[in-house]
Amino acid sequence: MAAGADLAAVKVLCKNLQPTRESINQDLGPFLEDLKSSPRFGTSLLSKLARRKKLRHVSLVLDALLRNRCDVNAFHYGVSISAFEKAENWERALRLLRQMDVVRVEPNTVTYGACISAMEKCGQWKRAVDLLAEMVRRGVEKNVITMSAGISACSKAGQWHLAMDLLHGMCKEKIDPDTVAFNACISACSTQWLLALDLFRQMSGFGLQPDVISFSAAIAACEEGLKWEQTLGLFADMQSKQVDLDDFSYNALISSFSSASEWQYALHVLQEKAASNFDMDIHACSAAVSACERTGQWQHVLELWPVLQEVQEKANSQQKKLYELTETGPTHITRHLKRSLEWQWAVGYPFLAAKEEQMTHGFYKYIAGMQALCARELLEVVPRAESVMDMFCGSGTVLVEALRAGKHAIGTDVSPLALLVATHHTDAAHVDLYDLLEVSSELVASMESGNKGWHYLKSEISKLKEKPLRDVLHFILLVALSRVQDVTYLHSSSKGLNEVPEDGLPPCMFLGVARLYVARVRSLRARALASQCEIYRCDNRVLRLQEPVDAIVTGPPYPGVYDYHSPASSCADLLGGETLYDFCAPGYGIHGSKAPTNIDIPDDSSSATYAPGKEIGQNSLWQQDPEFADKWQAEQAEWLASAFENLRDGGTATLMIGDGDLHSAGDGGFDNLQPTIQAAEQVGFLTVATATISGKSKHPKQPKGMKRTEHIVHLQKPRKRPRGLISDKASRKPSVKPR
Repeated sequence: MAAGADLAAVKVLCKNLQPTRESINQDLGPFLEDLKSSPRFGTSLLSKLARRKKLRHVSLVLDALLRNRCDVNAFHYGVSISAFEKAENWERALRLLRQMDVVRVEPNTVTYGACISAMEKCGQWKRAVDLLAEMVRRGVEKNVITMSAGISACSKAGQWHLAMDLLHGMCKEKIDPDTVAFNACISACSTQWLLALDLFRQMSGFGLQPDVISFSAAIAACEEGLKWEQTLGLFADMQSKQVDLDDFSYNALISSFSSASEWQYALHVLQEKAASNFDMDIHACSAAVSACERTGQWQHVLELWPVLQEVQEKANSQQKKLYELTETGPTHITRHLKRSLEWQWAVGYPFLAAKEEQMTHGFYKYIAGMQALCARELLEVVPRAESVMDMFCGSGTVLVEALRAGKHAIGTDVSPLALLVATHHTDAAHVDLYDLLEVSSELVASMESGNKGWHYLKSEISKLKEKPLRDVLHFILLVALSRVQDVTYLHSSSKGLNEVPEDGLPPCMFLGVARLYVARVRSLRARALASQCEIYRCDNRVLRLQEPVDAIVTGPPYPGVYDYHSPASSCADLLGGETLYDFCAPGYGIHGSKAPTNIDIPDDSSSATYAPGKEIGQNSLWQQDPEFADKWQAEQAEWLASAFENLRDGGTATLMIGDGDLHSAGDGGFDNLQPTIQAAEQVGFLTVATATISGKSKHPKQPKGMKRTEHIVHLQKPRKRPRGLISDKASRKPSVKPR
């Protein structure tokens, strides 16, 4: 074989950008005699193509070698399988291994090892274990590489029993485990902290020095077991052995200290990470914030918040390539609609962008909350509107932003949880903050002196005579109980809120949350102009305002996606049914006045059963009722008719709606844009503009919210034409053209 022939062949082959069987065979023609006389030439050629990631070329060249009766051996297959291993194409790697039997090439340790590694990289742990067993049956010698790959495959799938069995099998077969095998086993035992630490200590018996991965895996196991003392010991050991921490190990340490509420250590490691020139990431900051919250360190929460906002915005800026935007209608409107959708996806609830004041937004993390800057952008569409209504007000995001803009805000909802949260997010009760802090301190002092749990605290709050003060303390208690379960601030607190252990709420946390709430409310009061807020608990389909509003900005329920009654029910069980359900009776406002409705809601209406009977688009109903779609459309037409009636002539309704996730078993998967437009136009609205955001990728790691297409529809109620006027340009339907 001439020197450099393999490189010359690679250059010829790589010029062929769309190789086929015939073209590859033709390109190999000048080199065929050398390939037949020198199997090493073929191995080198395949290796160079693999390094260039020319996987189709690898397959076709191997096929050509076989068809031209070249001497193909296990080395050729080992190189080819390794190429697909690195590309995480386990099916192709396994197909090549099976092909070896067909062409009568005996698989060896290398080919099995490459194939098992492909299984490990792709999460095919069962196939990896089967291949190891197959090696035993066929008498193929196992080595540390094949065994470590099998252990890693089991580790990634959380199969710690199997990982341990394989590690013990290595010892029996006198195959000394390497650091990779131990690290994989320690990682697999993340829920078995004692076993993980024992494995960590065993490494020295095999002459192995733990590396940063070993330490990180052991720390993660201690985090799971809430063993912060052991975490501290491992941290000290890392420093004494001068093991450099990486990004993962820093985060594992911070999460471990956060889980144990050791806020000083969490902050120390966070500061050390920043000093080590690692990029600050959202999970580390969020875990540190949670540690401070759970221990009542509200000043540190406020100090960390701008950092949390910055890293969240930086992380989300990378996600723009994951979505696309489309619009119809006038540019001066659609630019706001598109921007609001970007805020919803790229920043997300409950955060605001860097340098934006958080105020009370997301203080209680409500299910499916609207992003605050999304609401702010939608209000930019109607700058002259003096009154704004949110007909599905939820946690009050639109209301807070309306108050901030100096507008009269009106909100309605049927959920008692929504009413409680929206009231205190908007500061509608306007409680004396000094009284709130004084009573909070007294309650905590009483709780600590008697060594009492949070049930005692709940009971003492219920005894208070002043309703606004009692309500806000119950709200603060609910926030504290929800956050005590969060490992990081990113986790949603309003879903699946279950019974908290008796000692699950440290007194300092309740007081810290109260002080943090006071700080947030003061921030809101400093920014909200002298505007009013009305909030009613009633079905918006029967709402008839005495004075119509200038604009409606709302996010109606997505059909067959959410079930808002479930978290409300869980919270009612936690606080006591009467505490939540009697906060605001059906048919009334939060200040006790009757809601303006076109029907009388009996005073004896059962508060506990009112919401589930009135909730629109409930996910559980979609799963049970085959006629759900028709009922949903009828309900949508009803509330849109009510919206039409409660708007002044020429007023606008801006709706943020979404489709169900077609790739999620729990969602309805409805295309909600056209049915909404159809229902709106049926009751008299004009469609002015729309915008849609949708994910480009269906990758499983894509953020959950980005798998569900969302839309904003901007509608207008026509102005009445003066009598005797034949035509009126203002009454014409705006043209909506695709852009």
